[in-house]
Amino acid sequence: MRYPRPLDDLPPRRVRTAKLCFMLGMPLGFGILSVLLRQDYNWDLLNYHYYNSFAWLNGRYGHDIDAAVTPNGHFNPLLHLPWYLAIGAVPPKLIGFAIGAVQGLNAVLLFAIARAVLPAASAAQRELAALALAFVGMLGAGNLSEIGTSFADNILSLPVLGGLLLLVAEPERLAHGRIGPPLAIAAGAGMLVGLVAGLKPTMWLYGVGMGFACLSLPATPGRRIAIAAGMSAGALAGAATSGGFWMVELWHRYANPMFPFFNNWFRSPWAAPLSNNNLTYLPKGFFDALTRPLRFPFNHRLGSEIRLVDWRLPLLYALGWAGIAAAVLAAARGRLGAMARADVGRSAMMLAWLAGSFAAWLVMFGIYRYAVAIEMLAPIGIVLLLDRLGLGGRRLAGSAAAAMLVLVATTRVAGWGHVPWSAHHFGVEPPALADPARTLVVLPATEPAGFVVPFFPRPVRFVRVSRWPPVWTDPPTGMERLAFDIVARHDGPIYALFRSSEHYAAMEALERRGLALRRGACERLVVRAEMHKRDGLLFCALDRIAKAN
Repeated sequence: MRYPRPLDDLPPRRVRTAKLCFMLGMPLGFGILSVLLRQDYNWDLLNYHYYNSFAWLNGRYGHDIDAAVTPNGHFNPLLHLPWYLAIGAVPPKLIGFAIGAVQGLNAVLLFAIARAVLPAASAAQRELAALALAFVGMLGAGNLSEIGTSFADNILSLPVLGGLLLLVAEPERLAHGRIGPPLAIAAGAGMLVGLVAGLKPTMWLYGVGMGFACLSLPATPGRRIAIAAGMSAGALAGAATSGGFWMVELWHRYANPMFPFFNNWFRSPWAAPLSNNNLTYLPKGFFDALTRPLRFPFNHRLGSEIRLVDWRLPLLYALGWAGIAAAVLAAARGRLGAMARADVGRSAMMLAWLAGSFAAWLVMFGIYRYAVAIEMLAPIGIVLLLDRLGLGGRRLAGSAAAAMLVLVATTRVAGWGHVPWSAHHFGVEPPALADPARTLVVLPATEPAGFVVPFFPRPVRFVRVSRWPPVWTDPPTGMERLAFDIVARHDGPIYALFRSSEHYAAMEALERRGLALRRGACERLVVRAEMHKRDGLLFCALDRIAKAN
């Protein structure tokens, strides 16, 4: 691969300076961007990101019932423990800056991966091209939408990218020599992916990609299988380290280590006997699956709740099929060997990782933000595929530069929810309660309210009486029956908490439980972070009535 001639003449000192500025500037820049985007206030943060760690540390499981809308309230609480510990102890603006800076570290790993896998070139050419591709990789719609947020997809991507770097940095070490050191490298790469998958199971899609990369190693079939097995063992060990304790907890509580997911297999009486996975964004058939990646920029609802426009994945997907067609044609003509070069091992492993991860994401989830690591690596994959398709020299450099410019220019980003910076991340001021030890707060709607629970006196109990989804008509689950029974037997003060926009839905749910709003006994719950919002949380005293049929 050849780049414009002037790049050959750059002094090494300037290249080193560019790298240093990039390594320091990207975390700093994304930290500043996070501050400029304002305070994170996304739906999941209000629902369970803050509540789950609080519930785990304070023994709330069994005390509260679905305070965070199911299934989110049963996710591993370790994932958001740093957020919980920081909120209230660290100024929100500093938290936002720190999150953005950590997310900006992805650029450093993207640079290292690009430098390792790009086609042969001089050191200066390779490093400058790697810097450019890493920069473009950080500007994807999915990544930018999560800057400063608590979703963690582009924080957990750091170990994922680190694991990939271990594999592609020196594939020759994996392919030759004694098997011990290569197995250790593969196990280390797998453990990095397993650690994040134990925290957030959606990250297992990158474990599939890692397996594809191992099986594409330029080595004998037996060695490939051994390396893949070592990687898998490391992944399982990593997942057991970060998530094993929580699977044991869920098994003891609900007889399902993945509760409430895969309950069609485990048949826990506490949840419906269904997979309980989010099927909204999964393809509806073969043709849908085949074309969905190309259609996403025209209809964001195919993969996201918010409007994101990004052509990185569609272009990568289209070039991938073109590369497969070119390889098949070359094989038919007996010229496949002509495509091989000294760096084919690295690029093959990289492309295999992208293919495996992309396929797993499409058939397992289809939710765009779960593919953020693929989005980050897409510019590198696009250049590798253009190279494989026979573009070389200036044609490759020009085509790659044009593609990157178009990708950046056509990207459109939306946010998951922000509010102006405040002194406290939430600023909840609960109302005075005469008898907290006997007070029950029912949640009769579906807008998130879990974030307010830590601010109430510890004895107050929160129980959800709404169903999820609201149109659910099947018989109550064991969890719902427990909640309904708690409400029916409670003999102390009882209140309801819901958004003002959910007034009628809340009244219907309360009526089904034999409850009604006490006239004139509703007040707006003080949440200083959202005082500008018209749709505030209402805290209402309840009276018992004759239960509706």
